[in-house]
Amino acid sequence: MSGQEESGFQPEEALKVIHRMVEQTRSDWRSDRFLYLLWGWMVFVSAWTQYMLMVWARVSWHGMVWPVGLGIALIGHTVYLWRRGRRRRARTYVGQFLGHLWTAFGITLFLLLWCVGQKSGGMRWDIVYPVLILMYGMGTYIAGGALRFRPLMVGGISNWVLGVVACFLSFDLQLPLLALAVALSYIAPAYMLKRDHHV
Repeated sequence: MSGQEESGFQPEEALKVIHRMVEQTRSDWRSDRFLYLLWGWMVFVSAWTQYMLMVWARVSWHGMVWPVGLGIALIGHTVYLWRRGRRRRARTYVGQFLGHLWTAFGITLFLLLWCVGQKSGGMRWDIVYPVLILMYGMGTYIAGGALRFRPLMVGGISNWVLGVVACFLSFDLQLPLLALAVALSYIAPAYMLKRDHHV
C-alpha cells in the first residue's frame, strides 16, 4: 500500500477540491462584479470629466470631480456590502484572499497619496497617476490569476504597459490613459464575465 493510500490523500480529490473552490469564488466574483463596475465606471467618468473641465472648459476646480465621484462610489460600495452580508454564505479561501488583496490595495493607495503629498509639499498627480495605473495592473493581474480568469490578467498586463507610457506624458494626457486603464482592467472583464458563465 502506498503512502498516499495510507494517509488517505488522493491528488485527484485535492485537485477537485481546488477546482470547486475556484469555481465557487468565480461565482462569488460574478455576483460581486458590481464592485468592479462601480469603481471602474467611477474612475472612467471622473477621469474624462476632469480632462474636459481642465482642457476644454479650463476651470481651476477640475480636480473636484474626484471627491464627488469617490463619495458616490463609497456610498454604493458600503450599501452593496451591507446588503450582500445579510444574504451571503461563508466565503471561500480564494474569496477571502481577494478581499484582503483589495483592502491592501485601498490602504496602500491612501498611504501613497499621503506620502507623495508630504514629500512634494503638494500632490504631484503627474507622478501619482502612472503609479496608480501600475497598481491597478498588479491588483487585477493577481485577482485574475487567483480566479483563473484570463481577461483580468490581460487587463493587468495592459495596465502595466499603460502605466509606463503614462510616465512620459503630461498630466492632461494621463487622464484619458487612466480611463483606458480601468476600461481594460475593471469594466471590460466584468462585462465579459457576465456574458461567459463558463470561464
